[in-house]
Amino acid sequence: MLVDFDYLITKKKLEEDEDFVDVVNPSTRTETSTLGECDMHNLKRGDVIQLERKGNYRCDAPLVRLSNPIVLFAIPDGKQQTVAK
Repeated sequence: MLVDFDYLITKKKLEEDEDFVDVVNPSTRTETSTLGECDMHNLKRGDVIQLERKGNYRCDAPLVRLSNPIVLFAIPDGKQQTVAK
């Protein structure tokens, strides 16, 4: 499972009269089920891997049993678009 995170707020800068709650992003976590190579079962928590055409990911939950998938957290590379205006 690949896990990507988005910005917590939807604006670059809050105005003094703006309420913080109004600019909180309601959906900051995106999970995507995927298939990977069989060698991925050797990953340990904290290992960093690069997925071709996808980016770098850190193993958050290694494979313990088949019913619990490997969880990989995306590592930001600085190329993501900035927050909306």
